[in-house]
Amino acid sequence: MTRLSMAIVSLILVILFIDALLMLSFPDALLVGIALIVVFILIDARWNRVLFLMGRRNILRRKGTTALVVCGLMVGTAIISASFVVGDTLDNMIVGETTKGSAGVDFVIESPGEQGTRLFNDTVMTSLEDDLLGIDNVQFVQSFVESSASVLDNETQLSNADVRFMGLTPGLLSSYSLVDQSGEQISSVPNEGEAYINGKLATELDAAQGDHLTLFTGNTSLNLVVQRIAKYEQLGSFDLEPHVYLDLGTAQNLTGHPDHKNILFVSLGSHQISDIDKAREDINSTLQTYQVEGFKITEDKQQSIEDGLENMATYTSLFFMLGSFSVIAGIVLIANIFTMLGEERKSEMGISRAIGMKRSHLIRVFTYEGMLYAAMAAGIGTLAGLALAYVLVSMAAGVFNLGDFPLAEYFTFTPFSLAIAYLIGFLLTLLVVYIATRRISTLNIVRAIRNIPEPPLARNDRRSLMMGIVLCLGGAALVIMGVLMESQLFCMGGLSCVTISLGFLHRELLGDRIAWNMAAIATLIIWLPLPFEIFPYEGFIELFVLAGIFMVSAALILVMFNSNGIIWFFTKILRARKGYRAVIKTAISYPLKSKFRTALSVFIFGLVIFTVTTLSVMSGILGVGIPKMAAETSGGFDIIAFTNPSTPLEEGLWDYTNTSSSFLDGANITNVVSLDSGRGLMNSLVETSSGEFIRNETPYNILGFESTLITEGKYWLADWNKDRFASEKEVWDAVLADTSLVIVDGSMLISEMSDFMPGPRAEIGDEISVTTSNGTYSFTVVGIMKQPVLTGMFVSHEFTGQSMNIRYSGVYLIKIEEGLDVDRQAALLEREFLAYGMQTIPVDTVAKEIVQQINGVFTLFRAFLGLGLIIGISGLGIITIRSIRERRLEIGMMRAIGYTKRMVVTNFALESSFISFLGIVLGSLLGISVGYTVYLEAFQEIGYDFVIPWGEIIIVGIGAFLATLLSVFPAARGASKVSPAEVLRFE
Repeated sequence: MTRLSMAIVSLILVILFIDALLMLSFPDALLVGIALIVVFILIDARWNRVLFLMGRRNILRRKGTTALVVCGLMVGTAIISASFVVGDTLDNMIVGETTKGSAGVDFVIESPGEQGTRLFNDTVMTSLEDDLLGIDNVQFVQSFVESSASVLDNETQLSNADVRFMGLTPGLLSSYSLVDQSGEQISSVPNEGEAYINGKLATELDAAQGDHLTLFTGNTSLNLVVQRIAKYEQLGSFDLEPHVYLDLGTAQNLTGHPDHKNILFVSLGSHQISDIDKAREDINSTLQTYQVEGFKITEDKQQSIEDGLENMATYTSLFFMLGSFSVIAGIVLIANIFTMLGEERKSEMGISRAIGMKRSHLIRVFTYEGMLYAAMAAGIGTLAGLALAYVLVSMAAGVFNLGDFPLAEYFTFTPFSLAIAYLIGFLLTLLVVYIATRRISTLNIVRAIRNIPEPPLARNDRRSLMMGIVLCLGGAALVIMGVLMESQLFCMGGLSCVTISLGFLHRELLGDRIAWNMAAIATLIIWLPLPFEIFPYEGFIELFVLAGIFMVSAALILVMFNSNGIIWFFTKILRARKGYRAVIKTAISYPLKSKFRTALSVFIFGLVIFTVTTLSVMSGILGVGIPKMAAETSGGFDIIAFTNPSTPLEEGLWDYTNTSSSFLDGANITNVVSLDSGRGLMNSLVETSSGEFIRNETPYNILGFESTLITEGKYWLADWNKDRFASEKEVWDAVLADTSLVIVDGSMLISEMSDFMPGPRAEIGDEISVTTSNGTYSFTVVGIMKQPVLTGMFVSHEFTGQSMNIRYSGVYLIKIEEGLDVDRQAALLEREFLAYGMQTIPVDTVAKEIVQQINGVFTLFRAFLGLGLIIGISGLGIITIRSIRERRLEIGMMRAIGYTKRMVVTNFALESSFISFLGIVLGSLLGISVGYTVYLEAFQEIGYDFVIPWGEIIIVGIGAFLATLLSVFPAARGASKVSPAEVLRFE
């Protein structure tokens, strides 16, 4: 192809790509761009058929090498494919579960109150129904009554303290589907004294048709017979909660308000996004005329789907982020493999250049070969990613113990995801191959033919200086961009480029060793924990990837440019009998002689071990911190119990357990502290998605306490007004005495984790106000608790009762007799107070379950990252196999000067062990360092302790080390069988 024709083709393809960018979405334009690159290469190959045949011949004539290379190249694509498929599955799950929970309802309208949903008579509800039916696109509007209760199955003696009962109407059943387990449509309401239950409740109670149930709502109980069991779908899965379905009159009587309703279902005829948005606006406008009643949309199916997809994007990006480490490791392996192929074919390429081939011809041969490798590897990797994603989804379902939430059933993928995974994997492989090929092609013909090593880079090399200038200016530009955008990612990435450029810029003046040591140390310093912030901007999870890349690279630079000291150190500490001293020195010296290839191999190990170690440190911190937080939440009590606001206990729980012992022996409880419980709207600071804090009204608990909370329990404060109070006890006493003071829970402190735990924010000295149905009250924050679980503002019991009219003791802190099974006592409490909807939290058990689940999550992530270790181990195996062919002459000379077969095996085993050992040590140390940084940023503020799980780190390191030895042992044994006479014969 002439330069003119190439320029014309390039111009046409660029114009097509620009058109695609202007006319298509970015993902589609990306696909078009990749396709155009492939078309360009194919056109170029058509004009250079001989070079294309040479590249293809290399693949066909070396099938073993081809298989090894394709296996190495496919892993990165498999990770990308798996991440896309996991994202598709999570999106499908959100849409499916939201649709199931909506029961075909687009909007749910109700009037929230402090003690639940407010009820209205038929006049108000009928008027609102008529107004809503007058809105365009509104197809159905049905009103009914729904409330909470407790239920006991008298046959199985199983119970549920929090079920919803719904009063059915014929109109509700005609508009929304309710199907029994045989598939028959339920078209009539239950008879008086009978009930339907949904599949979820039937599973929990082990109930069957004909079972006798007792429904409790405070002082009222109702005996019912299960007439039919509805499938857990359509109306039977509304809100994804266990439901009991009654006739409307019975349900209304249970609420204590006959002829009253509280819920409206609204369904639309068209589900186009524009039609839904228009209907939402019209409904909100209609509800404005009912401001006195306080009606509002409380559930919006389309909005719930959009919010769910947006929230799930965080977890999808987490998989991409963790997967990116393995993808980067795969990319480095690609570069290593093609560098190795270039070294292996060095003489062949030198001869080709000598007979007339140009550098551009060598680049083309490798590019064509790389394109064919990439096409095969991307295809295999995409399909392997499907299998990997299914394994991850299945593991996630087991880790989270989702029960009736069948995550694996939602497993799905889209052709678009597979196509884009294939093309991204293909493009990454091709790009890395091209960059590696550019480096390989700059060989000296004479040195290549004679297989002479390349001389060291001259200190006054202009290209090195120019690279340093470009890197420094580019890094400075990124820093400026980061400052303008307030982006920690750009700032730290740019600063790291500047520090790395010091090696290029100062090598002429200071020499390689001093210049690169200076650059590496400077890069490590900016990423290590410092007593001050370099850039005062918020960092996101992507910063973790950047930290890994730059820290491992800097550590590698230190190792490679101080290799003499490392050789001396290892030869001194590895004492061996006289015959093996040379083996040890040779085995350690050879990897450090081939600095580039060794650095790539160590980088793979170091990067993955770095990530696994950081996750292990975070898991260890949470594993110790959560039980500690649970102890702080419990205040020294064993059980925290809550009762239903609509069914308060007539007398205190302590008195009740000492007068009734049908299920629970009152002597088993040694202490009870009760808290008055109410609900209000707190005016406080709330963090927006943009990171700004604004004043907003947030629902918040109001907890009234007496002096027994302080004398019988222990709730530590993370912070308090130390100018006014000398101790924590003084703070609590002051809040009891002064009604203008308040203590808030520890969730106020978790500002650093606001993306995952949004909520109100307050600091010591802040003025906050809370609005209830009884009025608005202002308080000054004088203390913030350590525990963030028992949320609410703690004020005087007398003030909540007398001024705020909160007289309901809804929270109980219970101490159980030493030696008793706390879980069993909690279950007996729930059964004893079933009529009051009591739910219990055995603190230690819940803490252990949370820790177990967190460990499961981190185990899942570590398993995902284990693919990166597979890349590193397999890469070392591939390189060792190819290295043996390349070094056959060297092996023959070793045998000729006295090396035994065992020495040769030991030599190659030590080489690979040394590489993996360096990567494991560097990755572990840097991972611990970053884990400590994460601790300072996210966990120190909430009182967690820094923990290094040495056991996990050592097990992972030893496992990777042993796996490396196993992977190279067959190749090392093969090397030991090389005959000196055969390889040293030159005639």
